[in-house]
Amino acid sequence: MFQSCGKCENGYIRKNDMVERCECYDHFIYKMKLESNLQAASIPLSIMNYNISSYHGEKSLQEIKKVQQYIDKFDSKFKHISLYLYGANSTQKTTIAHYIGRELCKKHVLVQYILMNDLIIHLTKENFFNEENDSSVDLIDSCRNVQCLIIDEAFDKEKILWYKSNYQLSFIDTFLRRRMEQDNKSVIFISNQHPTSIENSFNKSISDLIIRNTKGGALLTFMDDTRYLDVESIFD
Repeated sequence: MFQSCGKCENGYIRKNDMVERCECYDHFIYKMKLESNLQAASIPLSIMNYNISSYHGEKSLQEIKKVQQYIDKFDSKFKHISLYLYGANSTQKTTIAHYIGRELCKKHVLVQYILMNDLIIHLTKENFFNEENDSSVDLIDSCRNVQCLIIDEAFDKEKILWYKSNYQLSFIDTFLRRRMEQDNKSVIFISNQHPTSIENSFNKSISDLIIRNTKGGALLTFMDDTRYLDVESIFD
């Protein structure tokens, strides 16, 4: 609910028989629009007041700089680039991804956040039921069409409902391949699984797909023992 700054009346100031909207009301409208965009993107509103400077982890500071570059130059340089945020639990990977989503929403970039388990469940429903009004179809359409898709808990089979037949592999493979290589759209993966270990729990095809599309410094490592890749970086 709007609260006046005390200098205006219900968000408006009268000056010389003219009525102007107060800055506090403009700020309120901006905040409401941002909250609406975050909710549409399934990003928690708790990220609203997060400050990236509060990130702790001296060995990951270089990764934080890359995150900020990714945000600042998303439209001009990175909208076709995927990132892979890798690290142990409790290294704030999800918080960093939420922050990226928030900042891109501020730039009017369409964003969608989803857990990989939920993505696979909805892909399965879409492939088996294919009902026009099904919520799974709407969500998958959003995941296909947004400019930046954030997939959390990626490639961790302990957090994914998986059937022994592995028939879901083709769904996630096709979805990711089409989005990253045909549509050339950004995906941000959040995972405690290194890309080279994806082959063990999924398959070589998906592993190669992810490694191929997160090369050139796009693998950002958030760990106490951060290791930097000896590769030509996509970042300045």
